[in-house]
Amino acid sequence: MGTGISKVTGEETREAFGPINDRSKKVLGYGTVNEVYQEMLHST
Repeated sequence: MGTGISKVTGEETREAFGPINDRSKKVLGYGTVNEVYQEMLHST
């Protein structure tokens, strides 16, 4: 039935989601997830 989440490494997760998080998104004002996250970290 697929791979259990416990068998997925952190590196595999970064490889899968890295390109997605670095793509600009209209809902974020054409910023990337990583850019918005960094702004949130530095705003407090």
